[in-house]
Amino acid sequence: MGPEEIKKIVESAIQDGLGFIWWHYLIVVILICGSFFIEAYFKRKGQDLATRENIEDLTSLVESVKKDIRDNESIAQAKRQMMPALKHCQLLILFSLTFSQTPSLLHN
Repeated sequence: MGPEEIKKIVESAIQDGLGFIWWHYLIVVILICGSFFIEAYFKRKGQDLATRENIEDLTSLVESVKKDIRDNESIAQAKRQMMPALKHCQLLILFSLTFSQTPSLLHN
């Protein structure tokens, strides 16, 4: 295929109107705009998914900390409730030790 044949093919295509029609341009523009929209849409969806996962991780961490605080508070409350009984036991032990040593002092 020589240059003359290519020239004849191009000239006949131009004369026959086989070039791009206006609506071909419109379709190309719509496809390009659509591809930009789809790219931006999926990029935003990916960011939202990552944000949602981060929020879920932070929420589970906060709930874990809250549980630890509640556990520590319940332990502290149990200690506060046991303190009077412990002091009472200490007084009883001290009292019994004091009176158990008293007779030995009297016998000497």
